[in-house]
Amino acid sequence: MMLCSLALGHKTPWDTVEFEALRVGFDLSLNAQNPDRTLLERTRAFEEQDLALLFGAMFDRKPKGVKDIADHVRCVVSGVIPEDQKEYMDALAAIFQKRVLVYLEGVGHPPSCRDSLVDARQFEQDKDSSNLRCLLLLQASSDSDLMPFGSDWTIRFELTLPDEEANDAVPISWHTCLRSGEVTLSPAVLEILTKPSRTRHHAEWEHWFHSQLLVSCMGSQYTAL
Repeated sequence: MMLCSLALGHKTPWDTVEFEALRVGFDLSLNAQNPDRTLLERTRAFEEQDLALLFGAMFDRKPKGVKDIADHVRCVVSGVIPEDQKEYMDALAAIFQKRVLVYLEGVGHPPSCRDSLVDARQFEQDKDSSNLRCLLLLQASSDSDLMPFGSDWTIRFELTLPDEEANDAVPISWHTCLRSGEVTLSPAVLEILTKPSRTRHHAEWEHWFHSQLLVSCMGSQYTAL
Protein backbone atom coordinates (compact mmCIF):
# COMPACT_ATOMS: atom_id res chain seq x y z
CA MET A 1 0.00 0.00 0.00
CA MET A 2 2.82 2.38 0.90
CA LEU A 3 4.73 1.62 -2.32
CA CYS A 4 1.57 2.09 -4.39
CA SER A 5 0.86 5.40 -2.66
CA LEU A 6 4.39 6.61 -3.39
CA ALA A 7 4.19 5.51 -7.02
CA LEU A 8 0.81 7.13 -7.63
CA GLY A 9 1.39 10.20 -5.48
CA HIS A 10 -1.88 9.73 -3.63
CA LYS A 11 -2.46 8.75 0.02
CA THR A 12 -5.53 6.62 -0.70
CA PRO A 13 -5.47 5.76 -4.42
CA TRP A 14 -8.18 3.13 -3.96
CA ASP A 15 -10.74 5.88 -3.34
CA THR A 16 -10.07 7.73 -6.59
CA VAL A 17 -12.58 7.79 -9.43
CA GLU A 18 -10.18 5.89 -11.68
CA PHE A 19 -9.81 2.94 -9.29
CA GLU A 20 -13.53 2.89 -8.63
CA ALA A 21 -14.13 2.74 -12.37
CA LEU A 22 -11.74 -0.20 -12.65
CA ARG A 23 -13.56 -1.95 -9.81
CA VAL A 24 -17.15 -1.54 -11.03
CA GLY A 25 -16.51 -1.10 -14.77
CA PHE A 26 -16.80 1.87 -17.07
CA ASP A 27 -20.60 1.90 -17.21
CA LEU A 28 -21.13 5.55 -18.09
CA SER A 29 -24.34 7.32 -17.19
CA LEU A 30 -25.87 9.06 -20.21
CA ASN A 31 -28.33 11.28 -18.37
CA ALA A 32 -27.81 13.06 -15.05
CA GLN A 33 -31.57 13.07 -14.37
CA ASN A 34 -31.84 9.37 -15.17
CA PRO A 35 -28.71 7.65 -13.80
CA ASP A 36 -30.05 4.21 -14.74
CA ARG A 37 -29.76 5.11 -18.41
CA THR A 38 -26.19 3.92 -18.86
CA LEU A 39 -24.07 3.12 -21.87
CA LEU A 40 -24.08 -0.57 -21.02
CA GLU A 41 -27.88 -0.61 -20.66
CA ARG A 42 -28.34 1.11 -24.02
CA THR A 43 -25.97 -1.18 -25.90
CA ARG A 44 -27.71 -4.31 -24.62
CA ALA A 45 -30.50 -3.52 -27.09
CA PHE A 46 -28.10 -3.45 -30.05
CA GLU A 47 -27.73 -6.32 -32.43
CA GLU A 48 -24.25 -7.82 -32.29
CA GLN A 49 -23.53 -6.71 -35.86
CA ASP A 50 -24.66 -3.14 -35.14
CA LEU A 51 -22.43 -2.99 -32.08
CA ALA A 52 -19.44 -4.15 -34.09
CA LEU A 53 -20.10 -1.42 -36.67
CA LEU A 54 -20.44 1.18 -33.91
CA PHE A 55 -17.10 0.35 -32.31
CA GLY A 56 -15.50 0.00 -35.73
CA ALA A 57 -16.56 3.55 -36.59
CA MET A 58 -15.32 4.83 -33.22
CA PHE A 59 -11.85 3.33 -33.39
CA ASP A 60 -11.04 2.80 -37.09
CA ARG A 61 -9.37 6.13 -37.83
CA LYS A 62 -7.39 5.06 -40.90
CA PRO A 63 -8.37 6.88 -44.10
CA LYS A 64 -9.94 4.82 -46.86
CA GLY A 65 -8.87 7.26 -49.55
CA VAL A 66 -8.36 10.87 -50.56
CA LYS A 67 -11.93 11.91 -49.70
CA ASP A 68 -11.21 11.34 -46.01
CA ILE A 69 -8.41 13.91 -45.83
CA ALA A 70 -8.71 16.16 -48.92
CA ASP A 71 -10.72 18.81 -47.05
CA HIS A 72 -8.10 18.93 -44.30
CA VAL A 73 -5.09 19.81 -46.49
CA ARG A 74 -4.07 23.47 -46.40
CA CYS A 75 -1.24 25.27 -48.15
CA VAL A 76 -0.26 28.80 -47.09
CA VAL A 77 2.55 31.28 -47.54
CA SER A 78 4.77 31.78 -44.50
CA GLY A 79 7.54 34.15 -43.51
CA VAL A 80 8.34 37.66 -44.69
CA ILE A 81 7.26 38.08 -48.30
CA PRO A 82 8.00 41.26 -50.29
CA GLU A 83 4.80 43.09 -51.18
CA ASP A 84 5.38 42.72 -54.91
CA GLN A 85 5.71 38.92 -54.56
CA LYS A 86 2.66 38.18 -52.41
CA GLU A 87 0.30 37.53 -55.32
CA TYR A 88 2.89 35.29 -56.96
CA MET A 89 3.45 33.33 -53.74
CA ASP A 90 -0.30 32.90 -53.22
CA ALA A 91 -0.50 31.41 -56.71
CA LEU A 92 2.34 29.01 -55.89
CA ALA A 93 0.53 27.94 -52.71
CA ALA A 94 -2.60 27.20 -54.74
CA ILE A 95 -0.57 25.16 -57.24
CA PHE A 96 1.14 23.24 -54.43
CA GLN A 97 -2.16 22.38 -52.78
CA LYS A 98 -3.61 21.20 -56.09
CA ARG A 99 -0.54 19.04 -56.72
CA VAL A 100 -0.90 17.43 -53.28
CA LEU A 101 -4.59 16.65 -53.78
CA VAL A 102 -4.02 15.13 -57.23
CA TYR A 103 -1.09 13.12 -55.84
CA LEU A 104 -3.32 11.71 -53.09
CA GLU A 105 -5.79 10.45 -55.71
CA GLY A 106 -3.12 8.11 -57.06
CA VAL A 107 -2.98 4.40 -56.27
CA GLY A 108 0.15 2.80 -54.84
CA HIS A 109 3.60 4.30 -55.36
CA PRO A 110 4.23 6.57 -58.37
CA PRO A 111 5.60 4.45 -61.26
CA SER A 112 8.93 6.31 -61.30
CA CYS A 113 9.63 5.14 -57.73
CA ARG A 114 9.99 1.47 -58.67
CA ASP A 115 13.59 0.31 -58.11
CA SER A 116 14.65 3.85 -57.22
CA LEU A 117 12.80 4.78 -54.03
CA VAL A 118 10.96 1.49 -53.55
CA ASP A 119 12.19 -2.01 -54.36
CA ALA A 120 10.21 -4.09 -56.86
CA ARG A 121 8.72 -6.41 -54.22
CA GLN A 122 7.38 -3.55 -52.10
CA PHE A 123 6.15 -1.73 -55.19
CA GLU A 124 4.11 -4.75 -56.31
CA GLN A 125 2.80 -5.32 -52.80
CA ASP A 126 1.45 -1.75 -52.59
CA LYS A 127 0.41 -1.25 -56.23
CA ASP A 128 -3.35 -1.60 -55.61
CA SER A 129 -3.46 0.37 -52.35
CA SER A 130 -5.90 3.25 -52.75
CA ASN A 131 -5.02 4.76 -49.36
CA LEU A 132 -1.23 4.27 -49.29
CA ARG A 133 -0.45 7.89 -50.13
CA CYS A 134 -2.93 9.20 -47.57
CA LEU A 135 -1.40 6.96 -44.90
CA LEU A 136 2.11 8.16 -45.78
CA LEU A 137 1.04 11.81 -45.60
CA LEU A 138 -0.57 11.33 -42.20
CA GLN A 139 2.47 9.42 -40.91
CA ALA A 140 4.92 12.03 -42.19
CA SER A 141 2.97 15.01 -40.86
CA SER A 142 1.83 13.62 -37.49
CA ASP A 143 3.86 10.47 -36.69
CA SER A 144 0.62 8.49 -36.93
CA ASP A 145 -1.34 7.02 -39.84
CA LEU A 146 -4.59 7.55 -37.93
CA MET A 147 -6.85 10.53 -38.55
CA PRO A 148 -7.39 12.82 -35.54
CA PHE A 149 -10.77 12.83 -33.81
CA GLY A 150 -13.02 15.78 -34.50
CA SER A 151 -13.58 17.61 -37.75
CA ASP A 152 -11.37 20.71 -37.47
CA TRP A 153 -7.92 19.13 -37.90
CA THR A 154 -5.60 20.14 -40.74
CA ILE A 155 -2.40 19.08 -42.47
CA ARG A 156 -0.73 22.39 -43.19
CA PHE A 157 2.02 23.14 -45.70
CA GLU A 158 3.86 26.43 -45.22
CA LEU A 159 5.69 27.76 -48.27
CA THR A 160 8.75 29.88 -47.51
CA LEU A 161 11.45 31.58 -49.53
CA PRO A 162 15.02 30.29 -49.00
CA ASP A 163 17.35 32.34 -46.82
CA GLU A 164 20.12 31.81 -49.36
CA GLU A 165 20.11 30.85 -53.00
CA ALA A 166 20.57 27.09 -53.34
CA ASN A 167 20.16 25.02 -56.46
CA ASP A 168 19.46 21.77 -54.62
CA ALA A 169 15.96 20.77 -53.58
CA VAL A 170 15.55 21.45 -49.86
CA PRO A 171 13.76 18.63 -47.98
CA ILE A 172 10.39 19.36 -46.41
CA SER A 173 10.83 20.13 -42.71
CA TRP A 174 8.05 18.29 -40.87
CA HIS A 175 6.64 19.50 -37.55
CA THR A 176 4.61 16.52 -36.39
CA CYS A 177 3.29 18.14 -33.21
CA LEU A 178 1.58 20.72 -35.42
CA ARG A 179 0.79 18.40 -38.35
CA SER A 180 2.64 20.74 -40.68
CA GLY A 181 5.45 20.76 -43.19
CA GLU A 182 7.71 23.68 -44.09
CA VAL A 183 8.39 23.77 -47.83
CA THR A 184 11.38 25.88 -48.85
CA LEU A 185 10.98 27.08 -52.42
CA SER A 186 14.56 26.65 -53.52
CA PRO A 187 15.12 27.04 -57.28
CA ALA A 188 15.09 23.25 -57.75
CA VAL A 189 11.78 22.80 -55.89
CA LEU A 190 10.29 25.81 -57.67
CA GLU A 191 11.25 24.38 -61.05
CA ILE A 192 9.60 21.03 -60.27
CA LEU A 193 6.47 22.70 -58.89
CA THR A 194 5.86 25.03 -61.82
CA LYS A 195 6.94 22.80 -64.70
CA PRO A 196 3.96 22.05 -67.00
CA SER A 197 2.70 18.49 -67.33
CA ARG A 198 0.76 16.85 -70.16
CA THR A 199 -1.03 14.58 -67.71
CA ARG A 200 -3.08 15.19 -64.57
CA HIS A 201 -0.44 13.46 -62.45
CA HIS A 202 2.80 15.45 -62.61
CA ALA A 203 5.36 12.62 -62.65
CA GLU A 204 8.44 14.61 -61.63
CA TRP A 205 6.72 16.51 -58.83
CA GLU A 206 5.00 13.39 -57.48
CA HIS A 207 8.33 11.54 -57.46
CA TRP A 208 9.88 14.34 -55.39
CA PHE A 209 6.92 14.67 -53.02
CA HIS A 210 6.65 10.89 -52.54
CA SER A 211 10.34 10.79 -51.63
CA GLN A 212 9.72 13.42 -48.93
CA LEU A 213 7.04 11.23 -47.36
CA LEU A 214 9.13 8.08 -47.54
CA VAL A 215 12.18 9.73 -45.99
CA SER A 216 10.07 11.03 -43.11
CA CYS A 217 8.12 7.81 -42.55
CA MET A 218 10.44 4.91 -43.15
CA GLY A 219 13.44 5.93 -45.17
CA SER A 220 15.72 3.07 -44.16
CA GLN A 221 13.24 0.59 -45.62
CA TYR A 222 13.80 1.88 -49.15
CA THR A 223 16.76 1.18 -51.37
CA ALA A 224 17.81 4.68 -52.39
CA LEU A 225 17.16 6.56 -49.15
